[in-house]
Amino acid sequence: MVNEMIDNNQQGIVVVATNIDQLAKPNDKLFWQDIPFTMMINSNEYMKKKITIGEYSICSFHSKKIKLDDITIDGCVYAVDCVIDGIGNCHITQQLIHTGKSVIRYRFNSQVITCNWPIDPCKLIESGINLSSKSKFDEAIEFFRFALCVRLQILPDSDIDVAESYDLLGKAYHQKGGYETEANIIFKLNYFKSFEEDLEIHFNKIGSDYHSVVNSHNNVGLVRDTKGIYDKAIECLEKSLEIRLNKLGLDPLVADSYCHLAGIYDSKGEYDKAIKYFENTLNIWLNKRECEQYLIAILYNNLGSTYDNKGKYNKAIEYYEKSLQILLNKPDCERRHVAISYNNLGLLYNKNGEYNKAIEYCERSLNICCQEFGHNHFSVANSKNNLTFIYYGKQEYEKAMQVGKQALELRLKRLGSNHPDVGVSCDILGDICYKQKNKIEAKNYYENALSIFTQQLGESHQTTSRVRSKLNNL
Repeated sequence: MVNEMIDNNQQGIVVVATNIDQLAKPNDKLFWQDIPFTMMINSNEYMKKKITIGEYSICSFHSKKIKLDDITIDGCVYAVDCVIDGIGNCHITQQLIHTGKSVIRYRFNSQVITCNWPIDPCKLIESGINLSSKSKFDEAIEFFRFALCVRLQILPDSDIDVAESYDLLGKAYHQKGGYETEANIIFKLNYFKSFEEDLEIHFNKIGSDYHSVVNSHNNVGLVRDTKGIYDKAIECLEKSLEIRLNKLGLDPLVADSYCHLAGIYDSKGEYDKAIKYFENTLNIWLNKRECEQYLIAILYNNLGSTYDNKGKYNKAIEYYEKSLQILLNKPDCERRHVAISYNNLGLLYNKNGEYNKAIEYCERSLNICCQEFGHNHFSVANSKNNLTFIYYGKQEYEKAMQVGKQALELRLKRLGSNHPDVGVSCDILGDICYKQKNKIEAKNYYENALSIFTQQLGESHQTTSRVRSKLNNL
């Protein structure tokens, strides 16, 4: 319809929407008055074509000027050499595509993606990448999704450009949903940095069609993982694994699939499956002669973390120690990674009731953080907070109070007075005061913690309820 209007030098809009009929109003305007868009609907004078495909209606309206009148169009609008005005609160849920001679005079209150006709998916992708770099993931996702829709209409499903669109959309969703601990982020970023070098080699060897299919399955799986839809994520990633195993055998790309699946099973609490897949990943990399030892350290760390989650602390310590030894023997290893390993081991020894070892490892982690980042860094505050919990478990309350106050002071400086981490510090300091039979101070700390958790986590959150219970029992 758009090209037909352009070829015939016609002006107006083409609307592709689910709710066009619901927007229609009877025409009560006199012939010399401007007609708003809702009164053009069902008017033979303005509506020239209408096609229904499923839930969508595709309609063309001919007019030099279109005035949107306080409506939401659930779909997209193509403006052909016309003027778009508006009154009230108007919105287009998808895209506004316009020819070069069109004039968009209405300023939409909500974000509406606009682009020129003919649509250039490369420019859409460029906009999406720019938005992703600014952490505007919701807007980036809309551009990547639009580019994907355009390419699916004009290219075969297995085309490399379609694969690129899937890949970018998957990464944007993954970035949007990436709520992980600092340690996990560091380990995973370095895993993928090393893995991408192998991927580039295998891409040249295998070919683009295979790469398109596998990465579509893989990235769709990652999208669903970040949304917590674990079963669907597993379904897609298992398909990716099946293709890779059939094509490549025990290859680093297969290891990548195993590793992603292991992470999802770990998040889902299916620790035996997670361990199995992490071990499969590890075996592939151990049999790869040119394997980067840092990857092995990461995998040992991941296995340690899963055994920790499973409550098998001795087994977790075994793998954490293996990871640490590789890092210590690696001359070019960043010391912050060693600090993370020390911290993991310290917390694990604390869970196991081995307080002296826990203190030893957490103090090593603290010393490295101080040397690498300075004494006021948030990682220093976190290390001191961990030591506070260990000293509390060891019943050394004076030492716990001393280190805990230092952690609280740093967190207040770095995070402000209303951050949940400040609440955690206040909570443990309240516990220490209670053990020291200083109920007045304990009450003050608990009240501060309760105020923060109520605002940040909500009245019914289990952490809020737990602190409220402590206050009531004083």
